Amino acid sequence: MRALTLAVGAARLGAAALIVRRLAGAARTAEPVRAGPTSVPTTDANSTPIVSVVVPARDEAERIGPLLDSIVGAPGVAEVIVVDDESSDDTAAIAARLGSRVVAGAPKPT
Repeated sequence: MRALTLAVGAARLGAAALIVRRLAGAARTAEPVRAGPTSVPTTDANSTPIVSVVVPARDEAERIGPLLDSIVGAPGVAEVIVVDDESSDDTAAIAARLGSRVVAGAPKPT
């Protein structure tokens, strides 16, 4: 019985050591992402951050208007991009009319 207890204890200790080794290795495998030089401004004249807003949409003609009214031209919003995911309604036309840039999405996965 004692031999079984020692074997189980050794197995647990070995598993714990393996987990610690893997965690320590994962913490140092990749360099952190750093911002590179960019030609796009990140703040306006008042130092307000400038962002691009991406809105994925499919068949949202009834709801996209109020959303775009609130974000197109809002302080700090440089552009609004609507990714129209093969809508069968007027989502893309409404988005373009309200001042966003419309990009066609890819076909739905099968």
